[in-house]
Amino acid sequence: MMSDFYISRKLKGNGNLIQQNEVFSSQIKYKFIILLAEPGAGKTALLSNLAKQYKTKFYRANVINTKLSIDKQKILIIDGFDEVAKLNEKSAIESILTKIESINPDITVLSSRSSEWDDIRNTQLICDYLELNPEQIKTYYLLPLDIDEQRCFFNYHCKESNFFDFYKQLSILDVGNIN
Repeated sequence: MMSDFYISRKLKGNGNLIQQNEVFSSQIKYKFIILLAEPGAGKTALLSNLAKQYKTKFYRANVINTKLSIDKQKILIIDGFDEVAKLNEKSAIESILTKIESINPDITVLSSRSSEWDDIRNTQLICDYLELNPEQIKTYYLLPLDIDEQRCFFNYHCKESNFFDFYKQLSILDVGNIN
């Protein structure tokens, strides 16, 4: 069970920094939104938060791929597209797009690891299967938590510890810039 604790995220699209609430407002501008980030960046948490906001549920891509039918939804949220695409790329992508077409949501939000996403190829497949124009599709990159967001996250989960001591130890160990 996921905690209700959530930090609203920042995304990047076409070089512009944008707040999560601006992307997923009541007036979503796109028919298909792709959310990209690397493992552990918070894609699932963002999609879970989005599903709560719109009072819908989100599906793992492997469930969409194997489930015989899915209820009609205005907003269809699919997490982990890359996990299915790795297994059987061509048929999995086609299967998921065919199911999205049959559900015919007003908006589809799909997440994937950015390293596994072929934007030109996949955008063309989305256009072909769902009969969309490229202007109806938008790709956003989930940005890492900044230092203030990291501190907020740390303080929520480690109430008895000091964030700056922890951060200093990471620097000493040369774990890398977590910023």
